[in-house]
Amino acid sequence: MCAAGSAWANGASFGDGLLAGLAGGGSGAIAGGLLGGITGGIRATKNGRYFWSGKHKPIKSVNFLKSNGVVAINNNVTLETTNINEIKLSTFTESTNQKLKNSYSIISKTGRELNPNNYVLKNEKLRRSIKKLYDGLFDDLGHENFDFQVTGGDRFIKDGAAYSSSNNKLIPNSGINGAHMTEKGARAVDLRINLSASRVEPIAKGVNLFYQKGYYPIDYSDGHHHLQLLNYKSNWY
Repeated sequence: MCAAGSAWANGASFGDGLLAGLAGGGSGAIAGGLLGGITGGIRATKNGRYFWSGKHKPIKSVNFLKSNGVVAINNNVTLETTNINEIKLSTFTESTNQKLKNSYSIISKTGRELNPNNYVLKNEKLRRSIKKLYDGLFDDLGHENFDFQVTGGDRFIKDGAAYSSSNNKLIPNSGINGAHMTEKGARAVDLRINLSASRVEPIAKGVNLFYQKGYYPIDYSDGHHHLQLLNYKSNWY
């Protein structure tokens, strides 16, 4: 019986048997290298790596970034990383980093997008409070059959007037000292919520969001909710 057959008969694996056969033919060193390379390639392929180089293949989705509830990228991109558990901003391509910087997505704990039009909201504390407000309303109501959506975000001063940071357009009749202004900390958000202020306010206060006198839904023609963080430097973006 040949060396390979003998090895297999004694319970050796296919690879060990093949190696025994090659070694029996006087090619042990070559056989070991060849078989080791093949075995390593198979193992690399099973672990998501390239067969010949052993390098990890790029991960092509970052939808999992939604899990933090604040920042999310909905587009599929390629990440230059070798381990999904070691992803850091530094591992993203330049274009992906730019997408991260330009995304103001807010995801509730139920997976609902609260800022579908991607209004600019640079203040992370504000975004977190918006998420907590929605989650609190969900817990209070026991369902999410209510309207909740960002309708206005940051503003900036240009030529003595207020402009939208989202589309760079002039906002008529808007003052330049309000909490929406980036120069004032970007502390305010406009929300479309089809619930009364009396229902929203207790939960809003619990997540550090407040109404101002004269800025309740009843004071606006479209009935939106203007909520803001208190004017402390620690609340500025």
